[in-house]
Amino acid sequence: MLLVGDSASNSVFGNETSLQVTVDELLPLCGAMPRSAKRALVVADLPFGSYGVSAEQAVSAGVRFLKEGLAHAVKIEGGKYYASTVRAMMQAGVPVMAHIGFPPKRARPGLLPRPGPRRRCATADR
Repeated sequence: MLLVGDSASNSVFGNETSLQVTVDELLPLCGAMPRSAKRALVVADLPFGSYGVSAEQAVSAGVRFLKEGLAHAVKIEGGKYYASTVRAMMQAGVPVMAHIGFPPKRARPGLLPRPGPRRRCATADR
């Protein structure tokens, strides 16, 4: 399984958080995956703002990732609040994987501890 995540906002586009990335920015990244990894399940992470307003918005974004981004499924964050959204997406033919638990898209910079500096392994110098 390959997840095309909204963390591309940070790693590819240089943003501070994943909140800034858009569907239009992630679609080409997603589309590159199945062209190079022929046997992987490609899952597109729906970015912040692409599914939370309505089920119709979620279906529209999901369909775009299947058609334009060549994804096999999409991932959204949320719990039972999004059950009707997931139902609508599934009824429209969009396979959904849900991320339940801590929702990173709702985290704000400065609220979570940052990892410390990486240390070299003592054996790396040998």
